[in-house]
Amino acid sequence: MAADALEELKRLSRLMQWTCLIAIAAVLVAVTYSAVEVVINPGAVAGYFDGNAAIHGDRITRTQVVLAVAVNLLTIALVCRALFALWQMFGAFRAGHVLHRRTGRLIRSAGTNFLGAAVWGIVANTLTVLILTINNAPGERQLNLNLSTDQLFPLLMAGTLFAIGHVLSVAAAIDEENRAFV
Repeated sequence: MAADALEELKRLSRLMQWTCLIAIAAVLVAVTYSAVEVVINPGAVAGYFDGNAAIHGDRITRTQVVLAVAVNLLTIALVCRALFALWQMFGAFRAGHVLHRRTGRLIRSAGTNFLGAAVWGIVANTLTVLILTINNAPGERQLNLNLSTDQLFPLLMAGTLFAIGHVLSVAAAIDEENRAFV
């Protein structure tokens, strides 16, 4: 790799590491704020589901809210783990480890975690709506499975990230093999 290109990659990687850290912090602050808000005032959770008329703030208990928050924490954990893997990957790039098995593993890890977050996000939304409507009268409870482009795009991007990580791992293995011949 040309020296200029490597220096540009290092500069960009430093910026991306900061971006990952800021994203992790923003996610954690937003989730903490939202979780505290809805645990203190369970009816406030209805505001997060404006389009769902079956979720009535006055019927939601603190137990339901705690369960709903718990169900969604796995998504947050997976997103933060993926961002941390990207932070590590950009750190490896800054250290000059561009075509390296570790960077391939880190990209695959980020892709796997983002994929898990996207899939669990669909399941979590379904469970959350069920949890929040369980106190409704019979016939008003909902089991809502929502699959739209909002969920499909992250699935596609996570799969792409995983595939790129796999390709990078294979390329790194070939590069190591070629270096062994020299």
